[in-house]
Amino acid sequence: MSISLPSKLLVAAASLLLASQAFSYQTLSNKTIERLYTYDNGVLIQFSPLTATSEGCTHGSANQFAFLDTTVAGGKTLLASVLSAHISNKAISIGVHNCLTWGPGTLPKAYRVDF
Repeated sequence: MSISLPSKLLVAAASLLLASQAFSYQTLSNKTIERLYTYDNGVLIQFSPLTATSEGCTHGSANQFAFLDTTVAGGKTLLASVLSAHISNKAISIGVHNCLTWGPGTLPKAYRVDF
């Protein structure tokens, strides 16, 4: 029994979709917080060393910034972790997922912080 070409294409397309979703979360490990920029809806974290993300964010500085939204559930808890790490001069790992519109492009959105 052979599988038809449209069925093969459907299976291939579904596989690619699932693979792209599997890699849509990324952890930026061992980052030093360089600066924190506070806004009414969150904090922009500038970090080093620079890291290209798989999120596809388009801002020219997307490799050194992540935005932490403090208006969502758990946002202030994550902010407390960021501040604790910054004060104690500890490296952090930032979990990023999706992009946020920022000026002429988009920046990674932080959903997790570990230190």
